[in-house]
Amino acid sequence: MTKREMNLRIFENKVIPNIFFQPRIEWWYQYNKVRGTLPEKYKKMSLRELFDDLDVSIRYFAYATGLAGAIGMKHTKEVKVKERMEEEERLVIISTPKGDLIQKMKQSSDGGWRTTEFPVKTGEDIEKAIWLFENTYYVFIKKNFEKGSKFFKDRGELQFFVPRSGYQHLAIRVMGVENLIYALSDFPKKVERLMQAIDNSYDTLYKDIVSYGKVKIINFGRKYRC
Repeated sequence: MTKREMNLRIFENKVIPNIFFQPRIEWWYQYNKVRGTLPEKYKKMSLRELFDDLDVSIRYFAYATGLAGAIGMKHTKEVKVKERMEEEERLVIISTPKGDLIQKMKQSSDGGWRTTEFPVKTGEDIEKAIWLFENTYYVFIKKNFEKGSKFFKDRGELQFFVPRSGYQHLAIRVMGVENLIYALSDFPKKVERLMQAIDNSYDTLYKDIVSYGKVKIINFGRKYRC
């Protein structure tokens, strides 16, 4: 029985011949590869070769297709996005008919970018964000899923995260927890409309997934950057 077959049988509540181990070692591998601190045995191995050497299954395929994985975010042509640097800060500016939304970020020691100022802070910003998500939609990237399937072969059944719920998206990406808590108290109806706009932006994605018909496992746990 292949690891892919075992993976599916677990979700079907069927018996498998042995313990099914699916460790998430991708970031351990990438981190130590960049630092040159991989164990000697693994220094010349690809990530897929490492999984095979450990005789374990693979769960996610985004590292084989780039950060987008199976999910793409698109805007209508009315949305204008631009970026610029101001000293050590990176600014992402989204223009809406109601005014600009501005996100500020700084680069951390690991090379990634961390938000220092969320784009939505006020009641007026919420209205801007509602318009933004009414002009945003998510899609399923079939070619990436198929590329991931070729990468996996029989090493496991492909899995991927879908975008966060409206509440999570606001707390982590759009407003931050503090701004969101205040907004829920001060502008509850506006926040509800914004959450609904976020949820609605996922409709195309789920229609794509259903019509494609080959996706077996979806992870709603959500840490995705979208």
